[in-house]
Amino acid sequence: MAQTEVHDDFLEYNPGSPDAVERGRGCTCPQAENNFGRGRSKNGVIEPLFTTDPYCPIHGLDALLGLKLD
Repeated sequence: MAQTEVHDDFLEYNPGSPDAVERGRGCTCPQAENNFGRGRSKNGVIEPLFTTDPYCPIHGLDALLGLKLD
């Protein structure tokens, strides 16, 4: 299996965070659902869990695995 490089923005910016949205390619992950980059709430506790858009240019499958989704 070929090893792929994960883009720096994928690791640096949380999905739905204002910084990720403002990046040149722009994050398209749900902002409110991801508590604007702080993570989802589970039983009233915010955890580092995120919902991502599979087509997001920063956090989607293309960015993670190098796949092209059409």
